[in-house]
Amino acid sequence: RIAIVFFIAGVFTLYKMKADVKKTLAKSYIAVTSGIAAVGGVLAVIISRDFKAAWWMFHEILFTNDLWLLDMSVSKLVNMVPLEFFMNLVARIAIMFAAAVVILFVVIIIITTL
Repeated sequence: RIAIVFFIAGVFTLYKMKADVKKTLAKSYIAVTSGIAAVGGVLAVIISRDFKAAWWMFHEILFTNDLWLLDMSVSKLVNMVPLEFFMNLVARIAIMFAAAVVILFVVIIIITTL
């Protein structure tokens, strides 16, 4: 919701400044998408080299407590769900995100060339 408010305020500001809103937003999206692609590429290399270490670091950064650490002797989740499930989950999320970004990128390119 906060991002939507900032977006609306930014578009309103562009209109008040009499800027070309369509081109400005398109160029901004291209710049942001390029940055996301660069970060995503670096993360893909890191994750592909050592998934367990990347998974561990992801949880250390995101969670302030140790509740995400599951004990293999008592946790049903760890014993029922293999590591490959989590690897496939991460891959699916990454592919879906990348597809959405690419589709929007192509749409933006088409819009700016019209």
